Amino acid sequence: MKIPLPCKDYVFPDGSAEIRDWVLYIHKPKAVKDVMYKITYMIYGNDECYYCHRKLKEHIEPNETDKYFSKMTIDHLYSQEFGGLTIPQNMRPCCERCNLRKGNLFEDEFEEKKRLPTGSDEESRLIRANFDMKIKKIQENRRMGLSLGIPEEWLTPAKSIKRVHCSLWLFEGFGAEYRKQKNMQQKNKYIARTIMLSSNFYVLDGFYTIMLTKMDRRFEDYKISVLDNVVYDGDELM
Repeated sequence: MKIPLPCKDYVFPDGSAEIRDWVLYIHKPKAVKDVMYKITYMIYGNDECYYCHRKLKEHIEPNETDKYFSKMTIDHLYSQEFGGLTIPQNMRPCCERCNLRKGNLFEDEFEEKKRLPTGSDEESRLIRANFDMKIKKIQENRRMGLSLGIPEEWLTPAKSIKRVHCSLWLFEGFGAEYRKQKNMQQKNKYIARTIMLSSNFYVLDGFYTIMLTKMDRRFEDYKISVLDNVVYDGDELM
């Protein structure tokens, strides 16, 4: 799979990455998320919410109350919790309000939620309750691997990957995100997160998923996505 790029050639000012002849070269291992965010803003803009079309600002002053000014965030169309990747085609600029309201819903589910009646009458409450029950069941299936959380065409067969490379800084310590994924693994007996690799098989995202799966032989099925036009050429590979 290839990610969309904003131009043929570009050098990021901080030296973390560059685009050469429509290929993204990442030089620093900790820069992957930041680089993907910057590319997303370059492609889709940074001044309007994708969902409600409000005007966005990076910083909001305490006295700004105009509804057309809202804090800028990035939303994953397919939630990271269910395997959504931090890549431009899966991210859009949006206001903080829409980001919080959408949560881990998929885009079509969020659009359906916005159309729900907001009244306090019994019929409106019943419609909202039925929607919540439906979403709860759908998300349970995604967490347990009974349904796919991202487009199938984004995935690469795990058996075709013989070896991957990691940066040494990934071993500096396991924090809250690792503990969160471990708890989800123990609860659902499945890891919904997707491992994201560069074209030279460097782990761009999903290191904790690899570690958890290796520690439990029951989890043999990886969800892997290889980015064909992304190359990692930094140091500290192992």
